[in-house]
Amino acid sequence: MKLREIITIFALVMPGQALSSDDWGPDLIEFDLEGGSKMETMLWVSGYSYSSTELLRSIGCLDQEANVGSRELIVALNKAHQGMSIDSGAASSTLGRYLRSSYYCAAYNKQHQ
Repeated sequence: MKLREIITIFALVMPGQALSSDDWGPDLIEFDLEGGSKMETMLWVSGYSYSSTELLRSIGCLDQEANVGSRELIVALNKAHQGMSIDSGAASSTLGRYLRSSYYCAAYNKQHQ
């Protein structure tokens, strides 16, 4: 599935408040995700944030009140890929490593079991 198709799906199913937060925005993004606009990148990261939050909650690694923030994911991507053009596979790999190191949980971090 192409990035634009994925973004469209996320935009249709995500709650509006996840996209309208003042805590983050296009000026925070310092990498290029598959040549997309910064708005498309924000939507992709929002979808990743939402799905990561739901995954971690479903396996008991995250409290119901907590969430994986889009801003923190952008910061992690900036740290790893500042000034670079990356594809969604590289971004997912970076964020997977970030989540395993930042949200330790035996069910999620199989390498630590």
